[in-house]
Amino acid sequence: MKPDPTQARRMLHWFGSGLGVAGILFVLLKLAQYREQIDLARLGAEDWFVLLLLAIASGFSGLLLALGWRALLQHHGVTIAPAAAIRIYGISQIAKYVPSNVVHLIGRQALAVAENLPAWPVAKSTVWELGVLLCAAALFVPLALPFVAPQWPQWLAALLFVACAMLAVLLVRSTLGTHAATALCAYAGFLGVSSVSFCIVLLLLVPDAALAPYALGVCGAYVLGWVAGFVTPGAPAGVGVREMALYFLLAAFVDQADLLAAVVLARMVSVSGDVLFYLGAVGTRRGINAGVTP
Repeated sequence: MKPDPTQARRMLHWFGSGLGVAGILFVLLKLAQYREQIDLARLGAEDWFVLLLLAIASGFSGLLLALGWRALLQHHGVTIAPAAAIRIYGISQIAKYVPSNVVHLIGRQALAVAENLPAWPVAKSTVWELGVLLCAAALFVPLALPFVAPQWPQWLAALLFVACAMLAVLLVRSTLGTHAATALCAYAGFLGVSSVSFCIVLLLLVPDAALAPYALGVCGAYVLGWVAGFVTPGAPAGVGVREMALYFLLAAFVDQADLLAAVVLARMVSVSGDVLFYLGAVGTRRGINAGVTP
């Protein structure tokens, strides 16, 4: 009997959803375990203001995702105004919190077709986006080297990251074209903003001297945690999976109570940014030119 691909996909989604739930439960159990050591009251008004700024920055980083998608559309012969890309991407992206991890992609396809964009190139751009996002995430692996090999200085990890990024952009540009390279840069920029944001959240809770030797490693670990949530089917926006991965990656280097508090605060920042991006997208003008390039 041939395997049923529909059943297999359903099982994968159930497995991913189960991982997400397990991750959430794991974080909740750890929060309960360290509840007496987690003291958010020590955060002052300045710290909460920083968190607000990070949420706003997270919202603006959504523009990089939208513009990266627009570049991939251009790579597949479709032109669309930046404002239209932001509106379609921002309105659909909020649906990533719906279990299954595909509702936002389906919604984006529907909104794009409603804007008279050709369905097949739009679908191809979405598939390409998944691959380019993972390639962009891979660029951050060198930043995590100080965790694996403590003898690696941070400056060398940063230099390797920059070298890999430049080489990747040049390689993509020469083989796939300028639009694909632009998308890679945009997605890497989004991940960079997200990882630095998490590092800043952690700095609000951990003494600078204790975190300084691992700052770049924290950024690299965040992106690895993001990948874990991204590739897990059925986990909405990687909720639970990303947090659990971050805990296992950083628990040996950061006080666990501070790490758990940072994980929760970082998720709050991320969700707030997604809401701000959605509200901004809703406010953009409809009916912008779209079409197929000659």
